[in-house]
Amino acid sequence: MQNQTNLNSPRYSSFFQDSKHETKSSSFRAIKPESIQTVLRDHGFSLVHLKSGNAKHADKAAFQTTVARYRSETPFEVNGLSLDLIFKVPHLYGALQGVLGLFRGACANQLNVGTHFKNVKIKHIGDPLNELNNLIPMLVSQQNKLVQDVQNMRAINLGQDSIRELTYNLAKARLGDIENVQYIDLRPLTQTRRFEDVNTDLFTVFNIVQENIMRHGVKYTTSKIENDVRLVQNFTTRRVNESGASAIELNSKLWDIAASFSSISA
Repeated sequence: MQNQTNLNSPRYSSFFQDSKHETKSSSFRAIKPESIQTVLRDHGFSLVHLKSGNAKHADKAAFQTTVARYRSETPFEVNGLSLDLIFKVPHLYGALQGVLGLFRGACANQLNVGTHFKNVKIKHIGDPLNELNNLIPMLVSQQNKLVQDVQNMRAINLGQDSIRELTYNLAKARLGDIENVQYIDLRPLTQTRRFEDVNTDLFTVFNIVQENIMRHGVKYTTSKIENDVRLVQNFTTRRVNESGASAIELNSKLWDIAASFSSISA
């Protein structure tokens, strides 16, 4: 599995950056994303995708947050899926974060798990790479739980009412705290785009809706009174970059909704 990202591009200079920024104290230990790749290779994971933040100023180009996805070289126990580890590495502020992920090959869909799984957070102090090396087995050890969760979702077939309820809950999570939402168009979110999506089990439906939310947006209508006049407006949420930092948080919320729906529908 070869990474298609051109790491020689100036855009990815933060992947190789190992020097601390001038605003940081002597106790700050820069976590070099390239070194993370070396650690994960020793655990059987290969870099498959990398995204780096866009610097507003050239002098900060090497100090941008990177989000890297690493794929296990060992086949996942559920056909059609791959086990991923996803790492968000802020070079200046905040801790390194690592979460367990999945890749669904049928639609090139990138997922990550929610709050019921342990994640990794490592500060830029001490010996962060050694700490990461010691924590990787903990992340990977959750694979059996992940396999079981996927199998449980696949075993639950949803009726039309349940599909609508799940879709609504996932769409609401994407809209977040947007106010005055009067209507959400759920029909595009359940649109199937390939033969593998004709099944109505919970895991497949979740993947369909998640993919449509991330890539094609949620269409919704707001309604409010301004100066004694009802103002009705139609909107569509923007595409979410599946490899970006914001996608990790959103995917976590969506996974939690599907997982809780699994326990309700079982």
